Amino acid sequence: EDWLGNIDMAVNFHKIGGFSCLRKCLQSSSPGVRAGACHLMAEISQNNAYCQEKFVAEGFIQLLLQQLDSDSDDQCQVKALYAISCIARESPETLTKCGDSDGWSVVLRAVQRDSVKLVTKGCYFISASVGCSGSAARQMMVTQLAGLLAQEFRPHHEQVLAALRALMNSSQEAKEQAKEAGLGLERLLLQRREELRGQEEFEECVEHCEKILQLLSPEFIPTGEWQEVQEWQGVPPGLHVKGDLETGRKMARREEPRSADR
Repeated sequence: EDWLGNIDMAVNFHKIGGFSCLRKCLQSSSPGVRAGACHLMAEISQNNAYCQEKFVAEGFIQLLLQQLDSDSDDQCQVKALYAISCIARESPETLTKCGDSDGWSVVLRAVQRDSVKLVTKGCYFISASVGCSGSAARQMMVTQLAGLLAQEFRPHHEQVLAALRALMNSSQEAKEQAKEAGLGLERLLLQRREELRGQEEFEECVEHCEKILQLLSPEFIPTGEWQEVQEWQGVPPGLHVKGDLETGRKMARREEPRSADR
């Protein structure tokens, strides 16, 4: 790691056959060797287009996905995901190949495990990928991410919210899926927003909740009863609107047609 932090040294490491050694390390019976090889691959590939291209061409994405999905050691799984992210991030072609290898299913399975590091790294990778690759956005499933949010709130759920927001911003399919799948997502996000509002350390969580809610229900749907209009909702013309000066809440309802005088 000390030697290969230099891009030129990393390139030379490939040219003298170093990647074949990494391949053998991934097959080691020692979890420490497997995890160390993944970490080194991540460090080599960051901001190094040559090494990224060679890792992809030599089939390392498939090897790392297999390790992420089936390795029995938690640290090996985390490091495999770290390496995949560093190799594929910001490369639409590599992200497409990742999808062709069923990679997004593997990543989504990983973030559903009981591991804060896997959730954090996996959701960061998803957030970075869906804006870069249309194919990545189309293969994501809102259901898995929404399921994580339904669990007891934990600080790393900020990354889950960020991934869900990025996905819905990038994919109309994801937005429709969230609206139609009966996930109770809107109710859950409103609940989280109220729980976390006013806590400085969770300001970004609250912002993510509001932006996702805006994507889910951008316009107020009136009925004959007074309902609260949320800050992110537009109000159609022709409604009765009133405001509470103390709380700042805005209420609206549909104007009921008057019965004809006899």
